[in-house]
Amino acid sequence: MDRELMRCMLPERPPVGYEDWILREAKEDLRLDFLLYSAERVKVYPQLKDYMEPKDFEPIKSIWQTRCTCTACGEDFVTHHIKNGFTLYSGPDGLLYPVDPVNFDPGDCDAEDLGYDCQFVELSDNDTTACPMCDSQVSVIHSSRMYGRTRNALGCSVQNIGSYTAIIFWLTAHRIDRYGFSSFETYPRDAYVIGEKGGITRYRHTAGSASSFSAEHRTEDWRLANSTTDSSVILYHNWGSINNRMAGAHVWKRVPYLGGCTGEKTGLNEYVQGGGQYPVTYLKIWKNHRNIENLVKAGFVSLIEKNITRHHDQDTRILETTVKGIDFTKNKPHEMLHMAKEDFRIICQKPTVWNPDKFEDWVEYKKIGGICSAPEFDQYYDQFGYEGTGALFDLLRVDQKADFPKVSAYLAKQNVSPRQTRMLVDAREMAEALHPERGLTEEERWPRHLMAVHDRLDQQIQLEGDPKKNRELDAGFRAVVDAYGCLEWNDGDLRILLPRRNTDLIREGHVLRHCVGGYGKQHCDGKLIFFVRKYRRPERSYYTLNIDMTSGQPKQIQLHGYGNERHGSNKEYRHKIPQKVRDFVERWKKEVLMPWWLQQIHTDKKERTA
Repeated sequence: MDRELMRCMLPERPPVGYEDWILREAKEDLRLDFLLYSAERVKVYPQLKDYMEPKDFEPIKSIWQTRCTCTACGEDFVTHHIKNGFTLYSGPDGLLYPVDPVNFDPGDCDAEDLGYDCQFVELSDNDTTACPMCDSQVSVIHSSRMYGRTRNALGCSVQNIGSYTAIIFWLTAHRIDRYGFSSFETYPRDAYVIGEKGGITRYRHTAGSASSFSAEHRTEDWRLANSTTDSSVILYHNWGSINNRMAGAHVWKRVPYLGGCTGEKTGLNEYVQGGGQYPVTYLKIWKNHRNIENLVKAGFVSLIEKNITRHHDQDTRILETTVKGIDFTKNKPHEMLHMAKEDFRIICQKPTVWNPDKFEDWVEYKKIGGICSAPEFDQYYDQFGYEGTGALFDLLRVDQKADFPKVSAYLAKQNVSPRQTRMLVDAREMAEALHPERGLTEEERWPRHLMAVHDRLDQQIQLEGDPKKNRELDAGFRAVVDAYGCLEWNDGDLRILLPRRNTDLIREGHVLRHCVGGYGKQHCDGKLIFFVRKYRRPERSYYTLNIDMTSGQPKQIQLHGYGNERHGSNKEYRHKIPQKVRDFVERWKKEVLMPWWLQQIHTDKKERTA
């Protein structure tokens, strides 16, 4: 490939239809909802009469008024002016309306004098209000402060340039001037050209970086880049995002026919149309493992995509271009996924259901001696869920008879949901802890009344607690608080807390009627127990969260409330954890736990390389 010739051939404008698509696709990313205001001096003239004299055309006074423009609807209006802001009034219907700047005099009249059954509202910079014209929620800002507030959206398209296939990234900028006029501009950012032998050549059309002090800006022409870092993971400026920076790209699914071009046998067409969001990283994997094309064409894009996303989450630069669990020494898709050919044919009917978690569990299941076929595993996996499947694996490692069919039938007789398989694991572990000198009996492996036995063993362990052991555990609890105390967090309604001593766990298990009271050693060993409490009642037990910090990336084991969501013999498992609690936990993991974990990885790397 002649790199200089290719540089000259790269397009400066996106393909037809791209700009309309990105404005629809990235509508939320590009929104700039402001209420711009500025003060202006105007003259007030007398009312018209039937007979006008020359003096009647003279202004009677000069006043200040505020002109407001809503960027959401494009309408403008005038209202009463105050220093560093303006005044609106709230009518009896609860909506906001402009105040007549000519007749309004706060020193001489009030709302009733003006005929307003209302309450006046004074607004200034950084306030949020509803637009009187369209009722959209907008931020109030003076028109002179609009400079620099630019929203950008990154997208990419697959295009053929001669006999070469290229992935081109485009930045679409939305700007608003001080008068409220919107303008959109789309310009190229990066281009990745596939060579004859599968190599990737990157060209840049911007300079600077949003991650540095200088803003990224467009250059006059394309130029050859030194690295092939995926543009999807390079931060770009987007006002209003976290630190005014954003990563990720919208991928246009309209892919041209790649026959006869360098992208013909890459599977890029199927990957993009299957929902793939990182086509450049996919091509890097394809370069090393050409047979990944077979999986993409079989429909397993989501499996590959979510593993690629995991690598992107760890670092802005890809550490390894591979997909965990796939056997790249094989070429046939069913062999690459460790499946029998007949099983693979069935699974191919719903390939998107096999997400990375399910696939990794399938690989682990076969390693520990599972006997079910892939379709049977798929069916049981949906019944047991992620937590129930993990608990069954713990059983299967020590008891080859405890496979899906037997455990499912046993729990059905016990009127226990398969998702609560952890209860059977806990019952066995507690029985072993009470009688470590002998093996378990058949009754202890498969109790006739699982719930009753589980609660009895939990209470027995608490009653037979060793004070010396508790003191040793308390030292471990203090070490956990020292190491992970920074993960405690609240949002004003709920809070995440760590237990301070083993008795806190025992009390939690006693109040909520579940088995967390016996998890002291696991807590000290890194399988942490967090208390989810109401912010105003931190002393009252509410929900208990179990996070495994020993398996590389933090992983949630379970989240349970009173009685593992069962409330008596006639209401087993009908109670669901409130969505508010689930959302709080997910927000904590996203905003606190994962950033902390990524920082630990970064620190460990620096220490190893020092």
